[in-house]
Amino acid sequence: MTSVPDRRSNEHWYADYVNVFGEVNSEDEPLFPQEEDVGNVLDVGSMEVGLEFPDKSAFCEHLRAYAVLNGFQFRVKKSDHERMRVVCAHHDTENCDFFVYVTKERGDDHTFIIRGLNLVYRCEGDPLGRNRSANPAFVAAHVMRNLAGGRVVPKVVEIVNEFWRSHNTLLPYHTAWRDRVMVLERLHGSYDESYKFILSLCEMVSRTNPGSVTNFTYGRTDNKFESIMISFAAPLRGFKDGCIKVIGLDACHLYGKHGGCLLAATGLDAQNGLVPLGIFICRNECYENWYLFLKNLKPKIIGRGFTLNFISDRQNGHLFKNFKTHFKGSKLKEHVFNAAKAYKRKHFKVHMNSLLELNQAACEYVMQEHPSTWARSFYDESACCEHMKNNFSESFNNMICKLRDKPVCKIATMYGKLVMGLFYKRRNATATWEDGDLVPTANKLLKKMLKNVGDFKVEGAEVGKLGS
Repeated sequence: MTSVPDRRSNEHWYADYVNVFGEVNSEDEPLFPQEEDVGNVLDVGSMEVGLEFPDKSAFCEHLRAYAVLNGFQFRVKKSDHERMRVVCAHHDTENCDFFVYVTKERGDDHTFIIRGLNLVYRCEGDPLGRNRSANPAFVAAHVMRNLAGGRVVPKVVEIVNEFWRSHNTLLPYHTAWRDRVMVLERLHGSYDESYKFILSLCEMVSRTNPGSVTNFTYGRTDNKFESIMISFAAPLRGFKDGCIKVIGLDACHLYGKHGGCLLAATGLDAQNGLVPLGIFICRNECYENWYLFLKNLKPKIIGRGFTLNFISDRQNGHLFKNFKTHFKGSKLKEHVFNAAKAYKRKHFKVHMNSLLELNQAACEYVMQEHPSTWARSFYDESACCEHMKNNFSESFNNMICKLRDKPVCKIATMYGKLVMGLFYKRRNATATWEDGDLVPTANKLLKKMLKNVGDFKVEGAEVGKLGS
């Protein structure tokens, strides 16, 4: 039996990869690990003299849960490694006598016991139901317990609504946002630490997937993250070899701790299936970032014998949106859409003439943009594309919705899994196709068109004579 060499001995980036994404092999881990002994779980609603806690932090967590449950706030009046005394947060102004006093048990360096308390709380509390006792750490722990069943991390508004129903406490939006960030970091790793492994990630992609494009930039003065680009070799080769020569450009916001923006370039194959050409993660969407993204992508997608065509929200959708803002009326809108959707230029001219008769200013406004950017009949024939809007790029944004709140390196690895999954499914699907035949989508379209043709028969004819 041949032994497998240790990758860590000859791959300098592997240690960084393990630190971020974990060890690949888990042979030493038990298949069914035993549950940890968590000891006796205290009732959140219990607070009495003689109650014991494993340490001071356990007492603080229990007190915080008790305060949220009963709707009051507290502050620490005195605390050291031997004792702790908490009173009402408004003790000085409201003359509230609430207090809890705990000390360390004799002969035990960890256990704390409640020695005295007064649970009479005279303050009215916040009229809106807010409570500072429900800090981000407490709420994050509550959300983590709710995720035990494999649920998806809720949105900020969902956290606010659920906590109000379960604890009758109103969370400020910024508190709930911090709660969600803490939960995501527990599940997917630190956002700040992830930026440190961008170089190792780019090296890993270049080594394991030759032909891929990786690039990253940092600020010259502050050395802070600016951008990272990931583009895998397989989609780039497939685009040049057999895809429609149209690239959709779109951007979406990221919802992680530091926000940001994700620029994406997407192609279409002969089946009208999405081909993710690359992503570019940056601070914001601007001309400079789009230029840098497309500049690095250009050498891999340019080829001889064809021209590239780009479609984005700035074209058709942007034009129509502004048109409806400046010009009202269903007839005007109808003529513009029909002119844009026309396959033949003579039909385009008919609708534009009708628009000119109705409103000359509307016609002049539309023609400020050359028809080749928004009218189907003026599209480049080599593109073989009839898409008028950038909907297929929007579809890609929906595919990556689960990536948009993850740390930057996690986004890159999940994007890699998405690309590999798409190509694996398509490779299995094409195994059943016949060589030399059209793709299934084209065959279905031809059959549908043939059904609409009807039954015709061909008869001979003579020049200058009309058949009977």
